[in-house]
Amino acid sequence: MGKEIVIDKVITKIVPKETIARIKKIDVMLERYKNYKIENKEQLVVARDDLKQVQLYKKELLDSRMSITKPLDLSRKNTMDIFRPTVEKVEELEASIKQSGIIFNKDEKERVAKEQAKLDEKARQEEEREKKKLEEKAKKAEAKGDEDKAEELRQKKAEVYVPPPVVENTAKNVKGMSFSELHRARVVNFELLPDPYKIANQPMLNKFAVATKGTIPIPGVEFYTIDSASGSTK
Repeated sequence: MGKEIVIDKVITKIVPKETIARIKKIDVMLERYKNYKIENKEQLVVARDDLKQVQLYKKELLDSRMSITKPLDLSRKNTMDIFRPTVEKVEELEASIKQSGIIFNKDEKERVAKEQAKLDEKARQEEEREKKKLEEKAKKAEAKGDEDKAEELRQKKAEVYVPPPVVENTAKNVKGMSFSELHRARVVNFELLPDPYKIANQPMLNKFAVATKGTIPIPGVEFYTIDSASGSTK
């Protein structure tokens, strides 16, 4: 037997009991068509009639489902229409606020970069002045023959480091709002694009195969057929 159809309580309020009963009955009747196999013409004739019956079941089920879901779809559409204008305004405002934040964050990063560059240069110059002073003292010590003192001063010179003040990015200190960079890619020259990144237009190829029946070759493309069957409910 196939898997039992489970109907939840919400569905029973929407789908009539007799419809649910019919669905379950059809589900049971479909068990006789499992593992279908045709080995001769007589069985093919039977299969034609079975196919007709199965297709009738399918039509019955789809029509029944449509009679229930169509009003629901209309109700859903009407509900969406009520919410849509205000939801769109909310989304537009959300996007506007985010974009304003992105612009501010970008301006802040540019300001921080410029100010930090100035402070870095100022610290570098101060560091150079300090090193220059120590070098001058080291040379005076050498001139006096005090090699140990000169070596000590040059050791201090090598250790001189003037840390620059760190410029604060105020956009990073707002709790509940953060910014990040989303990495994306765009093709600027398709001819230079490596093959693994080229995606075939499969729908267009399928239409071409139907139109030409695969008689006109396309480099790199193999045309093939898929067997299909159809039946009439008349």
